[in-house]
Order: sequence, then structure tokens, then C-alpha cells
Amino acid sequence: MSSRFRFVTEFLAYQAGAAGKDAATLERDFDAVAAAARGYLDTSRRRPPLREVARVFGGGWERYDEQQYLSLFAKKAPLFAQVFGQDDRGRAQCDPRQRRRLGTRITGCRA
Repeated sequence: MSSRFRFVTEFLAYQAGAAGKDAATLERDFDAVAAAARGYLDTSRRRPPLREVARVFGGGWERYDEQQYLSLFAKKAPLFAQVFGQDDRGRAQCDPRQRRRLGTRITGCRA
């Protein structure tokens, strides 16, 4: 199974099973989506996977739902920091302002 397919499948399964669940359960269930997104982003450091992950988290291609994008943002932010914190060759780009803004530690940076 491709990493892209796994990410989309995990996200759709999460959305389909989200109705009626409490916030703690939803947060725990999102871990599988985050792991699949991380795997997809690790396959390429280029923009298309990042753009696709952002679109899926924001509601899809034809619409944008800010509430959906911001829900569970504490789980989503490290995924974006992982990509923004590296150049195209996967080397860490350690900008302290960026780390503070995202509220997370960029993988590979020495604090």
C-alpha cells in the first residue's frame, strides 16, 4: 500500500468513526492519521505531499473548513514542523523563531 493511500484511508476511517465520540477518544484515534501523514511526508520532501496533507486536514480540495483544520492542531503542528524544518535534502533548518511559533521542537535541531 502506498503511503499516500494509507494516509487518505486512515483519515477517512477517522472521519467515518468520529461521530458521537468524546474529545479524548478523538485525539487518541487521530494518532493513526498523524502516523500515516508522517509516513507520507517522509516519502518526499517536496511540496505536493505537504500540500495534499494540508488540504485533507482542511476539509478537502473543493472546500476549506477552518474549524476542521484547527481541530487537533497540537497533533498536526509537528507534522508541518517536520517538513518546514528541513530543506529538500532532509537537513535540519534550525530557526529558533520558527520553533517558537510552531510551539514544537523541529526534528534534528539542537535546541
